[in-house]
Amino acid sequence: MEPSTLHSACRSAMSKPATIFVFQLITTIWLITTFSPSQHWTIILPISVVVPVVSTRMSNEYSDNVELIKQHIGEYPDFPKKGILFKDIFTALRNGEVCKAIKSALLSYVRDNCPDVEVIVGLEARGFLFSLLIAAELGVACVPIRKKGKLPGKCVQQEYQLEYGTDVFEAQEGSITRGQKVLVIDDLLATGGTMDAANKLIQQLGGVIERNVVVIELTQLGGRKKLEASGSKVHSFIQYDDIE
Repeated sequence: MEPSTLHSACRSAMSKPATIFVFQLITTIWLITTFSPSQHWTIILPISVVVPVVSTRMSNEYSDNVELIKQHIGEYPDFPKKGILFKDIFTALRNGEVCKAIKSALLSYVRDNCPDVEVIVGLEARGFLFSLLIAAELGVACVPIRKKGKLPGKCVQQEYQLEYGTDVFEAQEGSITRGQKVLVIDDLLATGGTMDAANKLIQQLGGVIERNVVVIELTQLGGRKKLEASGSKVHSFIQYDDIE
């Protein structure tokens, strides 16, 4: 096959939709290497053609993963009190494919949006399900934030408001060093009280909040507005407008 013929074949393929382009490109390369093995070929593909193909595939995979997760979220009426429709992540984790989808969606988002993150912080207790998973894949630190009295050694504290009273979060001194970029993850965002307390605790330690990430967001309870008002960036994979 002559170089001019290869040039024409590639230009023709590039004018087609992405899937057809990829198929025709592979076919062309196979023909070249099969019938002209003695010649050396250099094939240069425009990045404007290749990138959309890859980006579209990744975007579709991400959307499919999120939809699969949402289909398996459990719903429990009147829990933890009457009138509340509880969204349960544990129900989804009974399915192995959903576990894989959660991992894929989390890693895809973090790699695309927080490539320089240095610490993944998980909130007690469901946040721990995801923090180590992300940290292990990225090769960065994993730090827990727990209720008062659960961590050994010297800890810093941050009080936060509950519906009936207050509670206290703690993190170990030295678990985050000044200037480290931190992503905070939990399973659910409701009023934003616990996430806000975690952010303040991390700031006490000198960390820089890169992102607050949750799997589920209950939009009517105003957690996002609370966090964004204090300067945090928030991402949720699944949003519910109804809580009853």
